Amino acid sequence: MSGVDRRRDNSEEVADDPDFLTHADLSGLRPERRTYDYLRKAFELMTTHVYPTLSSASTVAELVGFAQRWKPDLVVWDTHMFAGAVAATVTGAAHARLLFGADLLGHSRQLFRQEHDRLPAGERSDPLAEWLGEVLDGYGGHFTEDVVTGHWTMDGLPAAMRLPVPGQHHVPVRFVPYNGPSVLPDWLAEPLERPRVCLTLRSSGREVLGADRASVTDLLEAVADVDAEVVATLSAAQLSESRKVLDNVRVVDFVAGRSGPGGKGVPATPRGRDPPWRRDRSSAGSHRVRAAP
Repeated sequence: MSGVDRRRDNSEEVADDPDFLTHADLSGLRPERRTYDYLRKAFELMTTHVYPTLSSASTVAELVGFAQRWKPDLVVWDTHMFAGAVAATVTGAAHARLLFGADLLGHSRQLFRQEHDRLPAGERSDPLAEWLGEVLDGYGGHFTEDVVTGHWTMDGLPAAMRLPVPGQHHVPVRFVPYNGPSVLPDWLAEPLERPRVCLTLRSSGREVLGADRASVTDLLEAVADVDAEVVATLSAAQLSESRKVLDNVRVVDFVAGRSGPGGKGVPATPRGRDPPWRRDRSSAGSHRVRAAP
């Protein structure tokens, strides 16, 4: 791809930069981040430092080889794992993109293509299409927009919470939370004396970005007066930032959270439950469940 250095020897350094998400925001929610120039640079960053790392040349080769031997009828692939779309395209299989949250890619892709197509051919470029085209060319395939969006999309969000992606077929599915086997702590079996709320900055913020994007001290101070047992998923390193842990806060290392930064597994977990915002408490203390709109 012209103008893009495909060497990824500094990818981890770039991805750890706290400004990376500022320059590679694919939500398309801010007007200044819906322009051709911004989105082209955002896709350039993603196709240089993120997507080729998740779908490395060896990963693509192994998956394509497996698909050629197994000859699947359908390939379901994670929205960031383009190796699955490449393998399906090369072998002629139907393929569906599986979302883990809002369809940022589909939404931003449509915004980008609208702005891209308004420009003369000599004044525009499409980093994502160019990168995927190069990968497919190595297997005798050709890029089409289906490689980005799938033949259809499996979407775990309620319709009212989805980003607008006109023209794409979204099939509703239900998220089933599973974080592997674990032992429940004894305190979970104790009778509740007040509501229990989970506060989490999610593990991926620490593992992928290398740091949290919010102050632990500020968050703990914000819940100081909350009449609830606040279960906070904080590591020893995170706790070192805070001056003290308040009496209404219980610290654990990991839990399937309910109140957090809007990450992927965090908001998806309670959608299949009976979250507080869908309940009416009666004077007798029982719950009357309201149907979700």
